Amino acid sequence: MSFLKKSGLTLAIIILVVALIFAGIFLTLSFSLNKSNIQSNAVHFFDYLSTSGGDSPEIQNITAGLILRCGAGISNISLPMDFLSIESIKLPCSEVFKGNEQVLSFVSKSLINSIYDEKYDCSGLLNCIKVSQEKNNFPSYLVSAQFQAYCYKEFALAFFFVLISLVTIFFLVEKKHNFGFLSGTVVLIVSVVFLLLKKFAVISAQKSGVGSIVNIFLFSSYKVFNIIFAIGLLLLIIGLVLKLYEKNEEEKDEEKKTENKK
Repeated sequence: MSFLKKSGLTLAIIILVVALIFAGIFLTLSFSLNKSNIQSNAVHFFDYLSTSGGDSPEIQNITAGLILRCGAGISNISLPMDFLSIESIKLPCSEVFKGNEQVLSFVSKSLINSIYDEKYDCSGLLNCIKVSQEKNNFPSYLVSAQFQAYCYKEFALAFFFVLISLVTIFFLVEKKHNFGFLSGTVVLIVSVVFLLLKKFAVISAQKSGVGSIVNIFLFSSYKVFNIIFAIGLLLLIIGLVLKLYEKNEEEKDEEKKTENKK
């Protein structure tokens, strides 16, 4: 193999690694940031915003006050949300009487439900984060359908570079079965990154605050690990099939040469 081919192959492998990591990250975010998943983890998110858990004295005092208001015969309580673009959240008294944890869960899920579909007049990740920060006093863009769509778009772009690098590797290797073995090995190694991310997410889930938020964004990292791992195995199988095919062709060529000699 010439120096130029070796250099091109090395560059293609580097691009494959980088593009695959970015593709995996954006796919993880795209999978994780669906409304149902965020709502199922909304209590952790609300804990982060309130800087205290459902069993804290502050939350208990608030719940006690809500119970007194519900005892006056009303069916719903309007909770003002001055720090958000939404005016208030309607809290049923039936939820209040279920206790602190249920109140926290209902309010947090309602909050996420209200801001998830919110649209932001912005362009670019940093600008959108800034706009949402100014609008809602926290980067609500990061838990929105708009950000999920952005992540999927970025995944598609990164995956395009993955495909380009794979095609480049295929044409640069001299023996085509090496394409499957080489690219498959690289993809399998990269998949381990997302297995480690899942372990990190599990550890984060056991902690409060920022750790709980991290778990929301990395929730689907194990799913992405399985996808990338399966692609790596598929490439190895392709390499094995190509190797058997090449070996079969070589045997046929040898037989023809033997027959010609006769």
